[in-house]
Amino acid sequence: RKLWNSFVSMFPNFYNMTQTKRSNGKQVQMVLLDKNSLDNYFSETVTAMYYKGVVRRMWKVCPPVLFIMGTIGNLLSALVMTRKRLRKSTTSMFLVALAITDTLVLWTGLLRHWLKNEFNTELREKSNLSCKIHYFCVRYFTDFSCYLIVAMTMERFVSIFFPHKSKFWCTTRNT
Repeated sequence: RKLWNSFVSMFPNFYNMTQTKRSNGKQVQMVLLDKNSLDNYFSETVTAMYYKGVVRRMWKVCPPVLFIMGTIGNLLSALVMTRKRLRKSTTSMFLVALAITDTLVLWTGLLRHWLKNEFNTELREKSNLSCKIHYFCVRYFTDFSCYLIVAMTMERFVSIFFPHKSKFWCTTRNT
């Protein structure tokens, strides 16, 4: 029985290839081994190893592309929204803050996972302080980004439903 359990633990999917029968009042476990069942098991293992390699290559390529494209896109958005003509709009102020916040979300959130998968270093395990700072930054920037979108939506709501009062309520100073 111990030998059987150790064999099953070595090959977790192998248990699906067994059948239990009763013979002379005893329970007998028969192994349904044939060439197809073993080929299926090992082909699943090879497929899993292939996908693991694909995921590893994706972790090498995708995060740097996201860092570069996301940072450049958010910087361009912030530069366009800070032009003199657009600077007077409250919505552009929200969008500038959102571009900056989204860049910080990108760098604090994705950077940790990229370093962990690519270089096997965990930012949160460096020290207790780095763990707390990183956790706070990720949560704060992510939540702040959501609150900026909610505030911008509320400002648009006030502008549409209370157009005369919005000139006093929705100013760049209040934003």
